[in-house]
Amino acid sequence: MREKLSSYENCTLCMACYNACPVGAVYIDCDSYGYEKIEIDSEKCIKCGKCEKVCSARKDITKSTASLCYAAQAIDREQLAKSASGGAFQMLAEAVLEKGGVCYGCTADISESGYSAEHIKIADKSELPVILNSKYVPSFINNSYADALEEVKTGRLVLFSGTPCQIQGLRVFLGKDYDNLITADLICHGVTATKLFNDYIKTVEETDKIKITQYLFRDKSVSWGTNFCYSYKKEGQDKIYTRHCPREESSYMAHYLRGNIFRENCYSCSLSSTERVSDFTLGDYWEIENEHPEFVTKNKPAISLRRGVSCILVNTEKGKKYASLLKDKMLLHEVTLQSIASHNGNLRAPSKKGAGRESTLELYKKSGYGAVDKKYRAAVGSRMYKYRIKNALKSHLPDRIRILCYQNRFLSKIVFR
Repeated sequence: MREKLSSYENCTLCMACYNACPVGAVYIDCDSYGYEKIEIDSEKCIKCGKCEKVCSARKDITKSTASLCYAAQAIDREQLAKSASGGAFQMLAEAVLEKGGVCYGCTADISESGYSAEHIKIADKSELPVILNSKYVPSFINNSYADALEEVKTGRLVLFSGTPCQIQGLRVFLGKDYDNLITADLICHGVTATKLFNDYIKTVEETDKIKITQYLFRDKSVSWGTNFCYSYKKEGQDKIYTRHCPREESSYMAHYLRGNIFRENCYSCSLSSTERVSDFTLGDYWEIENEHPEFVTKNKPAISLRRGVSCILVNTEKGKKYASLLKDKMLLHEVTLQSIASHNGNLRAPSKKGAGRESTLELYKKSGYGAVDKKYRAAVGSRMYKYRIKNALKSHLPDRIRILCYQNRFLSKIVFR
């Protein structure tokens, strides 16, 4: 029974209840569309009320608005290439690890059972790459809240990163703040369902007769943006190939960006605002070409557009204290919160439900993901070639030319829209 927990429609899958349960009665099931949902094993439940307590406490978590904001990029180009954006989380995590601390973040892998994402703890810089880059499916917290509490109690410096709802879940589980705990949330558009993504992967594999071995939602090897790539093997071969694609080439990415496949709660997210639950908020500094072209063309050393630019919101006094750790690792330019929020819609409001959400999910439920993919490809048709050409053009533009194109309405429409 779970009547006193948040409704399915409002559940963020933060898993505070899972960590709070002393007898392991909380578990994850899926609804008829494959979306994860929290359930309680009535035979194991001892009715202690701890899951209800943390769930209801989410609405009482205090929030802060950033008083200091940066456009940022890691100085080390080799390290920068490993991040989906400008390397803000990577550099913050590295600084914590250098002080003997630990970091919690999301890792993902493709195994025989499919693609899955989960939160893990790392304690060495050599482990850091596994929790970098973006994952657009739920990251299962498992027991990481409880584990982080044990680390914090030892006095060790701890960095915990996740979506805003995961940080909210951590904070209600802990029940109090700790000076040696740094929290960092992401500017989140929403998450989908692991099953839905795995069905998309299977569709690509069956269509192209390949086996996908790795998938990157954000591929920056060509240029910063929303491209994706995957590594794969052809039937009967052991050689690994890599395919780099524009976002429009994937029905999954297209439906994600259109708002058609998010969890129900993502459309009413109370954390999609400039009032944040973490010490830091990290994301992409989109439209820096318009807001601050001088960071690219005049400052020395200059920020590189092709390599990605992060935005950093410092939301608390504790955040200001630890922001100093980034000064020797990143190019930091102070900017206004408005300049970031103007181009990050989820700092203003939750993602809007896509016009095609209901029909897409019903088709998926009735006929499988292959039917969803087929319908998308039929709708796109020959425009796919246009997307590939525009992506190739955009990816190879020098930074100064890219800025000139952005400043010209006609060229901006041709190249970027």
